Amino acid sequence: MKVVKKVSMMLLMCLSLVMIVPSILPENPYEMTVQAASKVKLNKKTAYILKGETVKLSVSGTSKKVKWSTSSRKIATVSGNGVVKGLKRGTVTITAKVGGKKYTCRVIVEDPSISKKTTTLKVGKTITLKMQNTKQKVTWSTSNRKIATVTQKGVVKGIKKGSAVITAKVGKKKFTCKVTVKEVTVPQNVITYIGDRDVDYDASIQSHRIFFSLILQDRVTRVSSSGTLVVMIRNDAGEIVYNKNIKFTKDDFDYWVYDYTGEEALLCCIEIPSSAINEGKVSTGTLFYQVVLPNGLSTTEYRADVDHLPQGDTTAANMETLKNYILKNGMQNSDGNYFIRWLQPADGMAHGIVYDSANNEFTFVYTSDDGDVKSSLNMHLGFNNDGTVSARYVISIKSSSIAYIAETEFEMEDYDLDQSVHFDLVNGTPGVTESNIQNLSNAELKLAFNGWEYLMLTEVNLLLSDIGFSSY
Repeated sequence: MKVVKKVSMMLLMCLSLVMIVPSILPENPYEMTVQAASKVKLNKKTAYILKGETVKLSVSGTSKKVKWSTSSRKIATVSGNGVVKGLKRGTVTITAKVGGKKYTCRVIVEDPSISKKTTTLKVGKTITLKMQNTKQKVTWSTSNRKIATVTQKGVVKGIKKGSAVITAKVGKKKFTCKVTVKEVTVPQNVITYIGDRDVDYDASIQSHRIFFSLILQDRVTRVSSSGTLVVMIRNDAGEIVYNKNIKFTKDDFDYWVYDYTGEEALLCCIEIPSSAINEGKVSTGTLFYQVVLPNGLSTTEYRADVDHLPQGDTTAANMETLKNYILKNGMQNSDGNYFIRWLQPADGMAHGIVYDSANNEFTFVYTSDDGDVKSSLNMHLGFNNDGTVSARYVISIKSSSIAYIAETEFEMEDYDLDQSVHFDLVNGTPGVTESNIQNLSNAELKLAFNGWEYLMLTEVNLLLSDIGFSSY
């Protein structure tokens, strides 16, 4: 009986172990060993360092002691903590031994140098500096971009007389070259090319600016010189509004930066103030100029389109032109007045200009009907006793929810599309808000002006600015 009990107990214990063991052991008995072995690794397989610099190597995935060694103590040493120090240019193998296994890192020790420590360069010329004995990334910089620039390929360009330090950074170490830039001293008879010609208008100083550069026979090197700029401006009405010979010297040349490329260029800049230009009938025209050097060398005559020329008050004359065109070419309405118009049926819009002979007044008309909102806007231009023109605007808006009539007046010469004007309510239905009035009225006003400008330009070859809206 005792024997039976012992056998039963042993069978019960075996069954228990069978149930417990699968829950504490992995399904694959080799998985833990493989995972543990795969975690042991060296943080670098290849490393570049400069002579005298260090790099830290480390082994992860084990708590065992690591034994470090180097294949050449003359090239690089390694401490018991894995700190490698470069001693001499060359390549070594650093070994980390963990237990019976070895992990290696190839360390390349570099001793770089810059190709030149000092150099001289002329304005406009370039020279290429190189970092020798290194395969690491080199970062180039200059101490003064106004004197000399440098690209990330080490190309140095002389910009202006002076000195600058070019620095090449490799790792944490810097290498420098002092660059002295000298001016190009050449006789003027070798200046054979005028380049970078441009004319622009600087509103901040109200001046037209003429730019040009003088370039040597190599068509690359820019120089400064004295000379004469022969300038003439003729507006589009055929009037000569400026005619003068302007002396320039080396002091008028400076380094200007191009907005698009950021490149600096030696350019001469001559300013012609608007106050020095005579008033004419129109504000647009052509500027002609020629560069003449003391040795007699001169360029061909260049030309550039210009605007912002001083213009006399021609509003009255242009209004007379508009009136005569409408009377001659316009259609007649039921009131007996003549008008011109531009229709846009697809958009439900119409623009027109009516001349009221009885009152000597223009009415600019705009209507719009998009199905949901109907609007009309009238601009009344009347002549004052002093010869000036004043404008009054009346707008009506009607939709399924609101309707109103509003009006406004503002200075013609100040209005442009970017501004909003204030409309005063004349009459409106309940529910009309101040926001409705201002937002809708100004939106319609802009559409009206766009159409009136197009109508005048295509029919009469006049702009709104020609009849007093000088800011439009």
